[in-house]
Amino acid sequence: MAASLITNLGGVAQNSATTTLALSVSASITTGDSIFVAFSYDVSATSVTCTDNLGNTYTVQRTINNVGGTCLLACLFSVAGALTTLTLNWTTSSTKKGMYAGHFRDVGPALTIAAAETAAGKIGRAHV
Repeated sequence: MAASLITNLGGVAQNSATTTLALSVSASITTGDSIFVAFSYDVSATSVTCTDNLGNTYTVQRTINNVGGTCLLACLFSVAGALTTLTLNWTTSSTKKGMYAGHFRDVGPALTIAAAETAAGKIGRAHV
């Protein structure tokens, strides 16, 4: 079964030098559903982590390094609970950064790169 976008959780962008970016969301996630977070930043030589208010850490599935920065797609499978905040933390200050998130159903841990890119596309189209 193909992954389906249940809810667009929103997005946030920031243009100031910080090491943190947070997205406030309001979503009740059903056990077994997945959250995808697509994000980009202007510093390619730093590491970044993605966490949520439930104490989960998201796994990066795809990284694209460009001349102007880095784009990543992270996800967490089988989330459950009241999701209120997604947070990105960088080890090096990043000036230009943004994040978009989506709540998906019917995505399994055997996620392929193609499926990850499809999910990112669905999140992106929801923000156009």
